Amino acid sequence: LQDPVQAARDLIPRLREHEKVDLVVVALHGGAGDAPCGTDLENQATCLADQVKGIDLILAGHTRQQVVLRRNGVPILQAGTGGQALGVAEVVLRRARSRWEVAACEARLAAPAAELEPDPAVLQATADLRAFTDTYLNTLATNLATDLDGRWCRMEDTPLAHLLHTVVRQATGAQITAVPAPPSKLFIPKGPTSVRQFYALAPTEEAVARIRVDGRQLKAYLEQAARTFNFSHQPDLFRRGAAPDAFDTLDGCAYALDLSRAPGSRVVKLTFQGQPVKDDQVFTLGLPARRLAGEGGYLEAMGWKGEPDLVTPSSLRNLLLAHVLSRPSLAPGTSDNWRIIPALDRERVLAQQP
Repeated sequence: LQDPVQAARDLIPRLREHEKVDLVVVALHGGAGDAPCGTDLENQATCLADQVKGIDLILAGHTRQQVVLRRNGVPILQAGTGGQALGVAEVVLRRARSRWEVAACEARLAAPAAELEPDPAVLQATADLRAFTDTYLNTLATNLATDLDGRWCRMEDTPLAHLLHTVVRQATGAQITAVPAPPSKLFIPKGPTSVRQFYALAPTEEAVARIRVDGRQLKAYLEQAARTFNFSHQPDLFRRGAAPDAFDTLDGCAYALDLSRAPGSRVVKLTFQGQPVKDDQVFTLGLPARRLAGEGGYLEAMGWKGEPDLVTPSSLRNLLLAHVLSRPSLAPGTSDNWRIIPALDRERVLAQQP
């Protein structure tokens, strides 16, 4: 990922001084962020407001949270996800000699009203496509022998996470696999299931990849995942601003995350096939391709550079659907290969997780 602060430092003076623009709006696929500037390149909105002059408004995203704040005089607006709200910014421009100047800029969120009706013209134009899509999404997928529950994927191994690990391992042939924790609200009850339910697990066109890492890098990967959490004794269990899919779990090795320890020293009892992992030991790691683009800070944390051994031509979603649809019945198990120390209270996780 390119540093958005540095990019803005290069571009905004050019826009202001040479292009003579009157209004500068930064549209950033990144969240507000609360980490020190330069350490989390995905969430740099507040750092942009603090460190780059000449910005009138920042439209943020990525963390899927609803945010309206003002930093260093600059409004930062993020409308959440899935149609939760519409971000509205009202800018007042006043004529000042030969150009316009921003006199005021106010940001707010407008939630859709319960009585809001869909646009009839849009419904008519998309009727055939929606009917075709619904038919496909409602197709029988498989019969589940157990519930797939996203609520506990950040505190223990679950059948839901194990299913994703299985698909990534089959697609990449990797010894160890990494997958982001599924959405906490995702729940697929046992019994007959539809394509729609599994589609929601991996809705984007994202491939998976295989890379080679050593034991030191593997531990660094897990330390980065553990940074999603605060100390276990603090009132807020999860780090503020952490994206819902920022926490990865690994399968194919065993480990524990000790949240009583400081970030960077939380991984304990990391083993592979029952033996402690050595720093110079080499493994193949299957992971989402977005991690190779820098998302989540995992690549930077490992200090990994190079090219992947493999990138799948198919998306994780299509790999998942192929796995599920080829089985009349499905009974994902668990490896129970990782845990958090001290054990977390389920009600606390349920109430606080992103």
